Amino acid sequence: MTAKISFFPWLLILYSLTFTLLIKHTVSQDNRQAYIVYMGNRPEGQIISTAALHISMLRQVLGSNIGQESLLRSFKRSFQGFVVKLTEEEAQRMARLRGVVSVFPNRKRKLHTTRSWDFIGFSQQVERATIEGDIVIGMLDTGIWPESASFDDQGFGPPPTKWEGSCQASSNFTCNNKIIGARYYRSDGEFPAGDIISPRDENGHGSHTSSTAAGNLVSSASLYGLAQGTARGGVPSARIAVYKVCWADGCYDADMLAAFDDAIADGVDILSISIGGSNPQEYFDNAIAIGAFHAMTKGILTSVAAGNDGPSLGSITNVAPWFLSVAASTIDRKFLTTVQLGNNQTYQGISINTATLEGMLPLIYGGDAPNISAGYTNASSSFCLEDSLDQNLVKGKVVVCDILDTGEGPFYAGAAGALMRGQSNRDAAYHFPLPTSYINTADGNKVMLYLRSTSTATATLFKSHEATDTSAPYIVSFSSRGPNPVTSDILKPDLSAPGVDILAAWSLVNPVSETKGDNRFVPYNIFSGTSMACPHATAAAAYVKSFHPTWSPGAIRSTLMTTVNCTITFNLAKLSATYFLFAATPMSSKSNPEAEFAYGAGQINPIKALNPGLVYDAEAIDYIKFLCGQGYNNSILQLVTGDNSSCSETINGTVWDLNYPSFAISANTSGSGNISHVFNRVVTNVGSPSSTYKASVTAPERLKIQANPDTLNFTFLGERQAFTLTIEGAMVQSIVSASLVWDDGVHQVRSPIIVYLDYIVYMGDRPKGEFSASSVHTSILQQVIGSGAEEHLLYSYHRSFNGFVAKLTQEEVQRLKGMEGVVSVFPNGRKQLHTTRSWDFMGFSQSVQRAPTESDIIGISINTVDLKGQMLPLIYGGDAPNKTAGADGSESRYCEEGSLNETLVRGKIVLCDGLDTGEGPALAGAAGCIMSDEIYQDVAFLFPIPTSYLNLKDGSKVATYLNSTSEPTAAIFKSIAVKDEMAPSVVSFSSRGPNPITTDILKPDLTAPGVDILASWSLATKLSESPEDNRVSPYNIISGTSMSCPHASSIAAYVKSFHPTWSPAAIKSALMTTASPMNVEYNSDAEFGYGSGHLNPVKAADPGLIYDAGVLDYVKFLCGQGYNTTLLRILTGDNNSCSAANTGAVWDLNYPSFAVSTNSTQSITRVFHRNVTNVGSPVSTYKAAVVTQPGLGIQVQPSVLSFKYVGETKSFVVTVTAEVSKSLNRSSGSLVWDDGVHQVRSPVVAYYLFESEV
Repeated sequence: MTAKISFFPWLLILYSLTFTLLIKHTVSQDNRQAYIVYMGNRPEGQIISTAALHISMLRQVLGSNIGQESLLRSFKRSFQGFVVKLTEEEAQRMARLRGVVSVFPNRKRKLHTTRSWDFIGFSQQVERATIEGDIVIGMLDTGIWPESASFDDQGFGPPPTKWEGSCQASSNFTCNNKIIGARYYRSDGEFPAGDIISPRDENGHGSHTSSTAAGNLVSSASLYGLAQGTARGGVPSARIAVYKVCWADGCYDADMLAAFDDAIADGVDILSISIGGSNPQEYFDNAIAIGAFHAMTKGILTSVAAGNDGPSLGSITNVAPWFLSVAASTIDRKFLTTVQLGNNQTYQGISINTATLEGMLPLIYGGDAPNISAGYTNASSSFCLEDSLDQNLVKGKVVVCDILDTGEGPFYAGAAGALMRGQSNRDAAYHFPLPTSYINTADGNKVMLYLRSTSTATATLFKSHEATDTSAPYIVSFSSRGPNPVTSDILKPDLSAPGVDILAAWSLVNPVSETKGDNRFVPYNIFSGTSMACPHATAAAAYVKSFHPTWSPGAIRSTLMTTVNCTITFNLAKLSATYFLFAATPMSSKSNPEAEFAYGAGQINPIKALNPGLVYDAEAIDYIKFLCGQGYNNSILQLVTGDNSSCSETINGTVWDLNYPSFAISANTSGSGNISHVFNRVVTNVGSPSSTYKASVTAPERLKIQANPDTLNFTFLGERQAFTLTIEGAMVQSIVSASLVWDDGVHQVRSPIIVYLDYIVYMGDRPKGEFSASSVHTSILQQVIGSGAEEHLLYSYHRSFNGFVAKLTQEEVQRLKGMEGVVSVFPNGRKQLHTTRSWDFMGFSQSVQRAPTESDIIGISINTVDLKGQMLPLIYGGDAPNKTAGADGSESRYCEEGSLNETLVRGKIVLCDGLDTGEGPALAGAAGCIMSDEIYQDVAFLFPIPTSYLNLKDGSKVATYLNSTSEPTAAIFKSIAVKDEMAPSVVSFSSRGPNPITTDILKPDLTAPGVDILASWSLATKLSESPEDNRVSPYNIISGTSMSCPHASSIAAYVKSFHPTWSPAAIKSALMTTASPMNVEYNSDAEFGYGSGHLNPVKAADPGLIYDAGVLDYVKFLCGQGYNTTLLRILTGDNNSCSAANTGAVWDLNYPSFAVSTNSTQSITRVFHRNVTNVGSPVSTYKAAVVTQPGLGIQVQPSVLSFKYVGETKSFVVTVTAEVSKSLNRSSGSLVWDDGVHQVRSPVVAYYLFESEV
């Protein structure tokens, strides 16, 4: 990806082919567009031909009249799939076919130069491996200009014997012993007009990246004398294989996958891709991630540009963990262009200007030369956009423009030069089609003062000159930033490499500025972008591989990342220190406040990468474990891998256990600011055979980072040692950087650590009309953070309501909370699924009747395994402590993980005191488990081994039997289903009222089934969710309010299907007032347990009356709760105010239930105002019936409501008198409106409010 000025005044977009903005991919008249059908790995020994298989699949979707011509492309050499035109519906049907991993549109992507190698310390004289000439780099790009001196094959022998590629030669293109392979791809066969239909590069981008990676040494290369020196690639002896996938209208996924398919089979060693998209996609909906995965399985590392959408956080899109993501850094050279005015004042601007203007020329302001005939005004022409300037006024003059733009406006209007002014994007120089200088705002204002001071203002521009950038290296503003938008706890980008003002080979048919009419055609050009950084990393990877040809892609990536140059700076309240690591060319968080999100591990150091000491290796199986942990199922993984890979207990890992050379935590602090995470890693010795590495941790105050063990002793090469890294402590900033270094006195193996937290700023309703959310939100952040606020903005909400997500410190949070327009600011906390069975296990059980046979004892569990009555040895956990781990009988009796002696319990049934996950006995090798306790007797759970949970009485009987004989035995049978006579009752784990925020609104509203629910399940997760469990199933039985919620959601949808115009409150009322009353005998918490009662779907569709409520009702309620007019207007987006008529007490909210709280022991009276709307019979009469308890009085006025039509609304008043105390702390009753057909029931509850609840 290369960076260029946008046509739009406020954007700096990718410096890609200019016309990608102008040409839009079209679909055929029948609404079909090209889709990629990805089918995973290429099957071994497949009998049916690939084309025949793909045609067969097409016929299942499109019908029998489908032939070979319908296939746009088949992938068959390295993986399997095809490209075909489909409608959206056909694509969905295709995705459901057996053998299909994913179906996604053939998206268009964008393209993302010899001082750079010397700057990073990689001179021409570095040691070279003898097999560098056998290394083949595959370049997926715009092609190549084969006549360039960078690709001359003089001195090269024939291609390496492993090479199986080919050259699509034509009358205008041939390969040689440097360019040993070349192909071009266009899946639809429709080439853009003017493009060269061969591997030849008509753009220049592909030649630039290829020569940066592997170009020959070319002395005295320059751009009109600028950047003069020896142009060279990082591995000049390496061979190049060209795969042209980009054309004038962009780079399409189908073509990139076809190139991957060929490149892998051709025998490339490294792949380089300076291409990317604008939006992140899941891994197997992303062509680059798919191709790179298959390349990785064949031992090929893919190096990919991070993208040019910076400096916004979260802007990176190339993020798969199996490829290398490369950010762009500066070098110590910059280009400045001097402007001289008629008053002899001079100013330095930024640009790449290849010529000096001849003499002093008239100076004019763009705002004074509008193209009135085209509808432009003085204000709009000041930006100098294309066609905005009057040619008669600007021809032959130097034009002053108010923003940085392409320069095409002044150029096409006939201007002699341009003077642009602004403050943004001043860290890279750009080409323009006419002499141009980009000066800062302050100098621009001085130019305008001069221009207004005389009627004969003049100016001239000089050819650019080189200057030293003493701040380098730092990450350029356009380089895309993390955090990783797909997997937040994997750090991306991985590292950085030079990507600014790079001189490299160019195409002789594309002008210097890529602007039509620019007549400068050159063999070498200067460009910037992550496209330029990527081939630097590609070459470094190839250099390492030439010395270590057997190293895996994971090992090569590790060595590049752990040997980079980096500096960490802490500036906390009580800590101010800078730590220099490999300080030759350090990266610093001072220059880039986004720290690792900008530069990853740091800037590449190819020489150090040859000898890293240790590597964090990762093979295909490691990524499969990672994908299992990400929720991909067995069927998908087996298609992707082409083998029998499955998500078992040994093949299932969390993101924190992927053997990655960096550590990232997206902190979930729940507002406390405290974090705790454990990472598992393995390092392999590739340094000295006998060596000792000690861990050195650099961390800010209040963050504790510990490696265990902190010393690793190696005795031979290839030896692997495991360690854990524990990170815990408090977050005092939104982004915290740290590092771990393993040091043996020779090697310093460094891994970056980053912990981050973001906040949600809620700003109420969406403003009416058009508004730029990002601009508004950036402006708000600037008031709190200052300059660079856009770098802290992660996401803007703007479609349905207003707000944003940002990286903030605690101090900044407090300042934002006090700002006008802000409703609330709170941490982006991670919520938990409301199931009771999770990794953080909570134990509950379900009681059943005792069996008539005294020798059999019935316990509670969901046991799917039948031991068929096999009697096994029985042992008490307290008699089998794991003494080597420091456990004694008082600990092992509970059978917690690590507490049991494996030798004593293996193959036996273990009796445990207490309910637990069962993982302790399972890990110790027990055949089964009996648990005994009295807690939670109303729900059953799954365990990783056969288990039964007994009450204490029956558990005591088991213990008595166990102690009565020297050879106790037991058997556990498969579970049986029995009827629960007490159902429905509210399960013990379900959260109870009273409402902790508004005490006089009853919560929960109602109850629904949530215990022992059978439903669909992921094949990637074991039945018990335990790593020791081998059982997978498409359906599982689990319990939780997570299970009851979708029951209520479904019935709400059912009601809405009959009454599509009903409001949310009307639907809720129907569900609550028709709920079945529940027995307080089985639910001692009464309404605080079950609300209105148990959901009754059939009655809910015809409730008779509803308690409706609209936005205004909730506004009145909020006014009564103390929210002010300003805040409410932000929330609602209108002119609501808390007037006397618009303020209501909580008791007047038209809610379908009634609650009274008091902390007084005296009698209390509350008056409730309610409205009901007739939705039953048009003519009907409802009478009020009340049910009360001692201490509770309920009066209704009027007690009879007569309706004449559907939709009629009637008002009534309910007066509740209650007398409660600390001892008699709750009294319940109900109000029912009854017309003989409908019973519209509302619960009434009065309760004593204890101090802890106030």
